[in-house]
Amino acid sequence: GVDTGLFKPDAEARASLRGRLGLADDVPVIGMVARWSPVKNHALFLAAFAALLKRRPAARAVLVGKGLAADNPELMRIVSALGLENACHLLGPQAAVHQLYPAFDVLALSSRSEGFPNVLVEAMSCGVPVVSTDVGDAPDIVGEGGRIVAHEAEAMAAALDELCQGGPALGAAARERVEQRYGLDAVVQGLQQCYLRLHASKNAP
Repeated sequence: GVDTGLFKPDAEARASLRGRLGLADDVPVIGMVARWSPVKNHALFLAAFAALLKRRPAARAVLVGKGLAADNPELMRIVSALGLENACHLLGPQAAVHQLYPAFDVLALSSRSEGFPNVLVEAMSCGVPVVSTDVGDAPDIVGEGGRIVAHEAEAMAAALDELCQGGPALGAAARERVEQRYGLDAVVQGLQQCYLRLHASKNAP
């Protein structure tokens, strides 16, 4: 479950990060929160973002997580090869991610494999729609709160482009889905019901 009181839309947090990065409120910002690892497949995300820039030249990417900094030579080779030096903000690991999500217009997840990707639930709780590859529980999480795509750069770019123009209604739908299915109260109630069913089954004649 996610604390929807902590992970929530926050206009001040949005303005703060964007101000820090020199980004106006109308700049399309695509965020990715994931440590640098082959399984997270940042190369796919960066290729998709490069394709998105052909549609939306003003868009910017914000990458958060361990290894997502300019001192990562492998990452910088990819960024340079795609010509993204001036379009990517590399923030490295950040403790208060709940203050970062609201600054994004879309969150991307390009993983090759996942279990239950918490970043999707956290971003959606902040009113941020998501684009994710078809991994783990992502399809069950996302629903009407975003798009599930194949592991292909152009497909991800098209979905990112679509969601950039989705407006606040899509973000509101994402948060509502999390509140109903993954908010702490909903998760606690679901677990209680599960325990009660198991208890009743164990004690049945």
